[in-house]
Amino acid sequence: METTNIRLAEAATISIRPAQPSDAPLVAAMHERLSSTTLYLRYLRPYRPSPEEIEQMCRLSPTEGAAAVAVVERPTVAAPPQVVGFAYYLVDVTTNSAGEPAFLVEDRFQGYGLGRLLFQQLSRLALAQGLLRWRLLVEAGNERMLRLVRHSGLPYQSHVSYGTVEIDLMLN
Repeated sequence: METTNIRLAEAATISIRPAQPSDAPLVAAMHERLSSTTLYLRYLRPYRPSPEEIEQMCRLSPTEGAAAVAVVERPTVAAPPQVVGFAYYLVDVTTNSAGEPAFLVEDRFQGYGLGRLLFQQLSRLALAQGLLRWRLLVEAGNERMLRLVRHSGLPYQSHVSYGTVEIDLMLN
């Protein structure tokens, strides 16, 4: 997975790169900064993953899936890097041709296109690994994620079931 750099209006540079096991504490710290609404839209319930669960997502093998982080690069050495976005997918082991992605962007960095960039990065990697589609379960009120799917340029089918939208999105 390649590294992508973007520059925000606030003069911050954000790098999107593959997640590493050493990112797990930074991803856990990001979860502590998230609003309850953002957590609910991601996990469909009030939930914070354990440090062990986060570490597992940061160490996925290629047969299990892949993960990426969006990191604010600090202009000074004294300021540590800060993860402000995290995305991963898990390969559906029953088919090995589909994956279930998950995207999370810190509240104050939403609306800058980080989710779209994380989506594109993971989609390219999934295609290179032979995956053909994403299977997503999205809270019906999660307009940003639904807009991301609608504007992805990729064909998809969806239906609403019990307050969630089940989406089957073709990657090629």
